[in-house]
Amino acid sequence: MFGFNNYTTDQERLKAFVKAVDELLSTTIKSGSWELSEPSLKTKLRLDTEVLDAARAALDEFHQQQQIQKIVTSIDQASTSVLSSHGLNGAQLQFKLKNVEHRERRFRFRPLAGPLRRLVQAIDTLLDSILDALHIGKALKELKDGVFDATEDQRGWRS
Repeated sequence: MFGFNNYTTDQERLKAFVKAVDELLSTTIKSGSWELSEPSLKTKLRLDTEVLDAARAALDEFHQQQQIQKIVTSIDQASTSVLSSHGLNGAQLQFKLKNVEHRERRFRFRPLAGPLRRLVQAIDTLLDSILDALHIGKALKELKDGVFDATEDQRGWRS
């Protein structure tokens, strides 16, 4: 899901990241669980069934409002100096992206609460930088936070 080596510019990598976060949230909300793990390692991290319908409605509304397209358009329009001032290009961006990729691999290998929490933290680091740089709404971050907050495992863990 998170892989950025095929993109040639930092702006392309940023747009791919935002779209990958959307894909992760969409898959998680639609399936009701964090389905990043290998088929042999089924995750026990699921969304609380009491909020699942509301999460699905929020995702539908988020997509109807074309929130991802708004972020992508803002990335296209952002100047290099704005991106630089938020660590969104060059080596700083590469480090943030590599951390997300690493945390995703760790969660795939070990689909438990700890690795998920670290993946979400890595996503937050980059997503916060993007949203702060672009001065746009934080609907994507709020949706991600809500999904993470609604997560529980079969042993009763909640984020």
